[in-house]
Amino acid sequence: MIKFICFKWGTKYPALYVNRLYSMVNRNCDLPFKFYCITDDITDIRSEVICKDIKEYSAFKGSRLSVFTVEKVSAFQSGFLNCDGPCVLLDLDILIHGNLTSYLKTCFTEFRIIKNYWQPPDATITHYGHIYCAINSSFVTWSGNQANHIFDFYKKNIEKISKIYWSLDHSMFYLLENQYSYHPEKLVYSYNGGAQWPNDIKLSEYRSDYKICLFNNSHGIGLDLSDTSGWPKEIWKSHDL
Repeated sequence: MIKFICFKWGTKYPALYVNRLYSMVNRNCDLPFKFYCITDDITDIRSEVICKDIKEYSAFKGSRLSVFTVEKVSAFQSGFLNCDGPCVLLDLDILIHGNLTSYLKTCFTEFRIIKNYWQPPDATITHYGHIYCAINSSFVTWSGNQANHIFDFYKKNIEKISKIYWSLDHSMFYLLENQYSYHPEKLVYSYNGGAQWPNDIKLSEYRSDYKICLFNNSHGIGLDLSDTSGWPKEIWKSHDL
């Protein structure tokens, strides 16, 4: 039984994002699963979603620390949601448009996150110390306690981390290199960044051979999923059915 997990707190993303994300998983995963939302507001979230209070399930609750989306690290703790099996952490602002079943049958051998294959490799040098990072935590997979070392590191060092790094992805990239594995190429791409450097970096393009499209706009570059038109909006809206 796979446990899909998303977090929703604050006012940026309404329940619509959770409901459509559930539908995308339901349509593109043929394996048994449960879908959880860790949230501060259950209003209008569909009944199939198992909601949990973020005040109880966030290990960083009440924090004034400035590490953007660090709350997600709570899911990496051993025993989170009483789970000792496969887990998938999903951001709300993604579009799943390909069937994930085959991949999910094989991916839980290690803790995996997204590598930004659409970014030039030398950016780790040319943009070192800036907002740049070469990873993304919008789609994370693990099983059992494979991710517990990440949780332990943040729980122990969050005060120091928050003084230097502004986001979860940024801090993981610079502090935890070699502590995670990557999803393979041809699985995830970016609406605002492309798919693979340097030959496939056209923006806003639909790639039918990929499974997940990211719309991460936390850097203020490009469009959020709700602001798009054409194919992304059509696919996203189709999950209201």
